[in-house]
Amino acid sequence: MSDRPPPPPAVAVPAAKRRRPLLVLLPVVAFGLLAALFLVRLFAGDPSQIPSALVGR
Repeated sequence: MSDRPPPPPAVAVPAAKRRRPLLVLLPVVAFGLLAALFLVRLFAGDPSQIPSALVGR
């Protein structure tokens, strides 16, 4: 008989370790959504319709 203890049983990966990549991707996804929103609003409508603070001066 050997003096070594038996190997530990296989343990499933905790949910917190699996969730970490999602937390890393969250800022990237948020930035992408904001960039898409800004691009859509940038090209939406007629830019000549934007009021100017300098009109009439």
